[in-house]
Amino acid sequence: MEKCLAALVMAALATVPAVHAQQVSAPYLYVWAGDGDKQESDFLAVLDVRPGSPTYARVLSTLPVGATGTTPHHTEHQLEIDRVLFANGFGAGRTFRFDLGAPAEPRLLGSFTELGGYSFPHSFVRLANGNLLATFQGRGPGNTPPGGLVELDREGRFIRGTNARAPGFDSTQMRPYSLAVLPAIDRVVSTSTDMTDEFGAHLQIWRLSDLALLSTVELPATTAGDGHAHEGVPNRRNEDHHLFPGEPRTLADGRTVLLATFTCGFYRVTDIDSPTPRVEFLRAFAGMNCAVPILAGSYWIQTVPDEHALLVLDVRESAHPREISRVTFDSTFTPHWMAYDEGGSRLVVNDGRARMFLVAVNQQTGRLAIDSTFRDSGAAVPGVTFDRAGWPHGATGPAVPHGSVFARPERDLLGEAADLYQRYGAALREGRRADIATAYDRAGARIIFNGVPRQASWVELDARYRGPWRPPTQFRWDSLAFQVIGPSHVLVTGGFWWQSAGEADSTRYQYTAVLAASDSTLGITFEQETLWP
Repeated sequence: MEKCLAALVMAALATVPAVHAQQVSAPYLYVWAGDGDKQESDFLAVLDVRPGSPTYARVLSTLPVGATGTTPHHTEHQLEIDRVLFANGFGAGRTFRFDLGAPAEPRLLGSFTELGGYSFPHSFVRLANGNLLATFQGRGPGNTPPGGLVELDREGRFIRGTNARAPGFDSTQMRPYSLAVLPAIDRVVSTSTDMTDEFGAHLQIWRLSDLALLSTVELPATTAGDGHAHEGVPNRRNEDHHLFPGEPRTLADGRTVLLATFTCGFYRVTDIDSPTPRVEFLRAFAGMNCAVPILAGSYWIQTVPDEHALLVLDVRESAHPREISRVTFDSTFTPHWMAYDEGGSRLVVNDGRARMFLVAVNQQTGRLAIDSTFRDSGAAVPGVTFDRAGWPHGATGPAVPHGSVFARPERDLLGEAADLYQRYGAALREGRRADIATAYDRAGARIIFNGVPRQASWVELDARYRGPWRPPTQFRWDSLAFQVIGPSHVLVTGGFWWQSAGEADSTRYQYTAVLAASDSTLGITFEQETLWP
C-alpha cells in the first residue's frame, strides 16, 4: 500500500475519539429440531435468551418446514450477517434455508438436495466472498462415495465442486464431514468420516482458490505406549483415537488447525501449505463420541460425553494444550453440539436427544459456569428440554434438538469503524508491523492511489507492512467521517496530511474507503487516495 494510506489511518487517530464496539448478548437462540416420532413436521424453534427477559428460556415461536423424518443435523455454527441460516436434514439429504431477518419470526426460503451431482451435504463455512463452502458426503440419490467440496451461493445454487477421490486411497472412505478454511495460506482442511457407516480416518488438504485436492493424510494411529495420557477404561476402540475425525478449527495464526475425533483423540495439523502437511496426536479425552468443539480465543472447549462434561484447554502453545477448567452436568446429560455467543460470553450445549443448557465462559480465565436461570418454567434444575407435549405450532409431542445457533445482535458499525481506525493507527505509530494488516478485510482490498488501481490480497498487504513499509514523521487528519451505507458496509471519507522522513513539508491527500463487516469483525475492502487538487 502507498504511504498515504498509513498517513490516513494514523491521522484519523488524531481527531477521532476512542469509540469501542460494545459486545452485546444475542437476543435469541435458534434450534433445529426433529419430530420425536417422525410423524409430524421437523421445525426451527426460537428461544428467548435475553438476560432478564420475562420470557427468558421460553420457546417463543416455531416454524415447521413441511417435511417429516429429515433427521435434523448440522446448521451453520454461527449466523452470518445476512441472517440466512442453512440447516441440513441429513437423513433426507435435504438442506433448508431460513430467513432470520425478523429474529423472532423465522421464514422458510426453500431447500435443496443435490448440487452439481453431489449429495447429502453436511457442514457449511462462509467464505470471504459471501458464498458458502460445504462438505457433501456422496454423489447422486444413493449417496455414492466419494463425496466432495462444493461452493454455493447464499441462494443455495451450485458454483463449483471438486471430487474427494484420492489416488492411492480407498475412495469409499472419502466422505467429507467438516472443514476449516484458511484464506491466509489459500487452503482448506476437511475431515473424512462416514455418517452412515464406521469409516473415517483421513484429512484432506485443498487449495481454496480453485478447490484442487492437494493431499490426503491418514491420521496417525495411537497406542497405549505413545507417551500421552489415555483416559477411560482401556479397550481397543479407546486406543483407536485416530478414527472418525470431526470438527477442525483454525487457530488465530491462520496456519494451524486443531481437531478432535469421535474416538476422542486430539490432533494438531501444521505445515498445511507445504507438500507434506504434518499431523500430530496431542492427547486423548475420556471415552467415546467427543463431538462439536468451540474455539473461543485461545481456549478450546471440548464436549466429553462419557464424563458428562465440557473441558477447556489453553491452546496458546498449540503443541502443548493444557487443561485449565471443566464443568460437569448431571449423569443423564451427554453433551454433543455447541455454539458460541461471543458477545454474551456464553455457549449453548445440547445432547442431540432432548436437553440443552447455557454455559457462561469467562474470556479472561477460561472458566465455565452453568447458567442456573436458563430453565423450564417451574423446573427444579437448570436446562431446557424438548421432551414436551406442545409447541407454538401445535401439540406434536417431543422433539430432538441438534444444530443450534445464536441470533446476531444489532451491531454498532460506526463505533466499530472508529475503533478499527484507532487500533490500526496505534499499530502504525508504534511500528507493530504484524498487527497492521489486521485492519483489512481477509478477502483483500481494492486500492486506488492517484488514479492507479490495484487489487491486493491480505497476504500481500501483510507482507508489505512487515517488509518495506516505513512510518511517517508527521501527519494530521482533516475531517474524517463515517457513514453506514448498508447492513454490512461503512463509508469513510476525509483528507489527511502526510510527511515522510527527509521531506520539508507535509502533503495533503483526499481519502475514501469502504469497510465491510464480516462475522464479528470489520475490515477495509476499498481505498482511494488522491493528491488534494
